[in-house]
Amino acid sequence: MQDYFDAIKHDIGGQRSLDPIVSDSIVKYDRQKRGQFHHGEDVANQFDVSLEHVRELLHHMFNHYDTVTCYSVHLLQPGHIIYYIDPFVVGFDQEVEDESVDVLGGSRFQAAVRTKGRFAIVTRIIGRTLKVVPVYTFNGTGLASKPPSVHREYVDLHDQNHWQFDRVSPHQPLEVGKAFCKMKPEAAVHLVTNSITLSSQILIAGTVRSESLERLREYIALTEG
Repeated sequence: MQDYFDAIKHDIGGQRSLDPIVSDSIVKYDRQKRGQFHHGEDVANQFDVSLEHVRELLHHMFNHYDTVTCYSVHLLQPGHIIYYIDPFVVGFDQEVEDESVDVLGGSRFQAAVRTKGRFAIVTRIIGRTLKVVPVYTFNGTGLASKPPSVHREYVDLHDQNHWQFDRVSPHQPLEVGKAFCKMKPEAAVHLVTNSITLSSQILIAGTVRSESLERLREYIALTEG
């Protein structure tokens, strides 16, 4: 993918216009302290750069934040749609012959761990921790492929650029405000929060509308009790 990184370096495929937030004093301090861990080809290669949406987001991050991934939580806000590296343990019944799978552990224990790029929505930021809800497409089959009994645990995510949209969840869909890559019409948000940090290598992928963020928080409260 060297041609791709050359294109990034020479700014092909996007007009460079840095976001004013990069001039914030706290953001500048964070960049000086941690920016090296979020910049360069080695960081970008943690993602599957063969995917179109990954390339679009890497361009966006370079053009607007002069980085590969977020080096400061102050670059992020509740309501941001993000894309990050999500590691999880592979079950014994799952396929492990894959370059994204690594076996970790020692002589006493071992576990197969897979990494996957995942979309999520930031709901809250507490210190340096982000509370997020993951977005799933269920391998492109959408929420309709899941039993009706679980539909209430999800809410559809609607990008108005998709003229064809089938509402499945009983909740009013969330609306995408801005998208910096192509969003899939099968996207559904799981109404259970996870906690991540900047070590998850975060790309900014867009935003949801402010009223959608408020409804999302209400749905989460009902789901999580």
